[in-house]
Amino acid sequence: MHFFKNDEFAFDSYSPIEKFGEGIISYSHIKSISFPSATKVKEIPTSAFQGCQHLSSIETPLSVERIERSAFYETILESIPFHPDSRLQCIGVQPFSHCTRLTLIEIPSSVQVFSNYAFHDSSCQTITFAPNSQLETIGVECSRDW
Repeated sequence: MHFFKNDEFAFDSYSPIEKFGEGIISYSHIKSISFPSATKVKEIPTSAFQGCQHLSSIETPLSVERIERSAFYETILESIPFHPDSRLQCIGVQPFSHCTRLTLIEIPSSVQVFSNYAFHDSSCQTITFAPNSQLETIGVECSRDW
């Protein structure tokens, strides 16, 4: 299960959830998202947190393998921390587009696909790739500077 508390969206530590629906809380007033360390969530779905214009913090779970289309579109995330042993494999189309406060992101070495327009019209200034990157595909216009 999940809950809201003081503008935070969180999954409880006993949640067996591996997947949640598209646009689950898009356009809400949440400020942060947290997942328990033992979460089994494998995907941040399409438009999950799109338009959450107060969203400034997320703890990205180790278990996530995919971040889908527009997942964080129009949020105010400043950075997106990933666990060093992240299982993330695919960054979908436009997940961080129009993120006006995003300044840096380090792409985990496990990422193989970096889709189109990933940071389109965002303010991201620094995109780095972790050592031993497994990246195979970079889509068009991932960043306005590429």
